[in-house]
Amino acid sequence: MSAVSIDPGRAGPDASTLSMAAKAALVLAAFSGGPGSARCSELAHRTGLSLSCVHRIVKELVEQGLLERRGYEVLLGLKMFELGARTQRPHEVRQLALTTMVDLHRATGRPVQLSVLEGREVLVVEALSGPSRWPGVPQAGDRLPAHATAAGKAMLARYPAEWLSLYLRSPLERAGPRTITSGAALDRELDGVRAHGTAWDLQESGPGLSAVAAALRRADGLPVGALSITGPAGAPPTPRAATALQAATEDLNRRLRTDPHLVSP
Repeated sequence: MSAVSIDPGRAGPDASTLSMAAKAALVLAAFSGGPGSARCSELAHRTGLSLSCVHRIVKELVEQGLLERRGYEVLLGLKMFELGARTQRPHEVRQLALTTMVDLHRATGRPVQLSVLEGREVLVVEALSGPSRWPGVPQAGDRLPAHATAAGKAMLARYPAEWLSLYLRSPLERAGPRTITSGAALDRELDGVRAHGTAWDLQESGPGLSAVAAALRRADGLPVGALSITGPAGAPPTPRAATALQAATEDLNRRLRTDPHLVSP
């Protein structure tokens, strides 16, 4: 089936030839690249659908949590963030990153993890620990709240502001003694991640552990995963290890920009 395109300002598709699912897809796609919220009249203009049709679709999408109302406007709902975060391909990301993980593990002597974002959690899809001396080091299959981990913060920092605002609408649960549970504090933390390129976890995901992470990003800037290096809280990853991690992820990101098909969008 061919994709339905949106060309604001021109006559839209013939609504009589579209299924309800196609019309709903048009409405959701109308938020891509535009303002974070819109009135139904604006959505009708962007999609070429009738205003009455847009009103009906918006009503149903709001009921399903895919859109939310804010006064006379609607915006993407939290469920859209969760669905978007599940579009990553863990097996493809693992295949891309595994050799780099082995090199980092050998160079630093520290456990190294690869994580992806699934909904509001990070899922560890690969972990190289060896004879780890530290209890609680994340292992493959572990899940943790994204905001409480270095890997999660590295990825969250690379989402558009409107998507991050969706994440922050739900409470930030505590996972460790220093978990950030304030939306304003997390915003400031993510500003630092964007500025420095790495995210840190200092007993936020659990007691006694620390980590540094950097995001793997597609050509469009969105994250497909994150690499992290873990250590005990009393001896966190060194600046040298953080620099090596950043260099390794930048190399992988260059490969992703050169060949975006390495990880499917």
